[in-house]
Parts: sequence; C-alpha cells; structure tokens
Amino acid sequence: MRGLQGVEIDEAYGLVLISPKRQLYTIRVSGAIDAERLIAEQPEVKGVHGDTRVSTFGPPDSRRS
Repeated sequence: MRGLQGVEIDEAYGLVLISPKRQLYTIRVSGAIDAERLIAEQPEVKGVHGDTRVSTFGPPDSRRS
C-alpha cells in the first residue's frame, strides 16, 4: 500500500474489526509513518494512532482514603 513503505506490518496482531457498522479495521505497524501523507494518498485510511504506553506505578498508598 502506498504510504506504508519502510514500515513492518505486525502479522501476529492481524486485521482487527473495530466497527462492524462502519466497516472499520485496524492493523499494527512499526516504523515511521507520515500520517498526513498516508491519509491524503489512501482515502480508505481514516486515522493513524499510536499505542498507549501502560506501566505499573506501585501499590496504592494505604494512607489515602
């Protein structure tokens, strides 16, 4: 697909249906993407979003109520 050169598609993640009514799917890639160019060149691409980073921050403070 034009606009995705230089990125690697995560085959293990697969093609995920996120809205059956709107027929929206998502894929995961790694690498640098020019989101504006990709959306301009590929009208079927509705958006580009990064994964949210999740990390632990420790046990809750028992002194807070």
